[in-house]
Amino acid sequence: MSNKQKTYIMRKLTVILLSALIFTFNACKKENNEQQMNTIIGEGRMNLEIEHRWGPTMAPFSMNTWLVHPQTGDSLNFNNIQYYITNLRLKKSDGTWWTEIESYRLIDAKKPDGMSFTVSNIPAGEYTEIQFMIGVDSARNLMGIQSGVLDPSLGMFWTWQTGYIFIKAEGIAPAAPQGNFQYHLGGFTDPFNAIQIRTFNIGTSPLRIVKDASSKIIVRTNLARFWHGGVRVADTHTIHMPGLMATQMAANFAEGFIISQVVNP
Repeated sequence: MSNKQKTYIMRKLTVILLSALIFTFNACKKENNEQQMNTIIGEGRMNLEIEHRWGPTMAPFSMNTWLVHPQTGDSLNFNNIQYYITNLRLKKSDGTWWTEIESYRLIDAKKPDGMSFTVSNIPAGEYTEIQFMIGVDSARNLMGIQSGVLDPSLGMFWTWQTGYIFIKAEGIAPAAPQGNFQYHLGGFTDPFNAIQIRTFNIGTSPLRIVKDASSKIIVRTNLARFWHGGVRVADTHTIHMPGLMATQMAANFAEGFIISQVVNP
């Protein structure tokens, strides 16, 4: 066999080998892409759990238990905590936002299942921020009698004026003139707009929504923050209408929320 023939054969073998490698590479790439698409396409769920805590150390909190406020020194005992979490949104890693439709939930610490809820039909993908409102948006405040968690029969609507009570905190406080506190915080128009919007960066490990699976976000909130900034129960023990103090206490409460943990499937 001449050198020319050997060279021709070697070139043929090289072409065949390269073709085989390219075919194998493309097949593997296609398989990986299909696996990735199976993860991305579709919808998943997110469970949001809220944990009530107390004070700067975020100590465990219990209803109907005596607590001492870390700033004021007042003794306090909660027997009711209710508030609206609404208008939930998630920000994707590409910068776009997904907004939950009909996003209204009433958190009720008196109920065993009142501290968590499930968000369904979330497009699969990675999310870097979560946003929600504490309160009820102005449109729903002006719509009058509604159903579900916005039903006035649940006691979170002022019957003597149009508007929802966004946050209820009630309990016993010996320092209060009548021995108790009742904070019914609301108002959706300036200058006493008590609606609070909180946006949280989820951190270096984003929330991952996977088709037909459940992820989880745990949120903690410090209930001692109601009396942040020198608010004393002896001076402010009852709020039953919109106003400057209602707006301040609602803002104090909202600032107590933090993302504690993200659990991906």
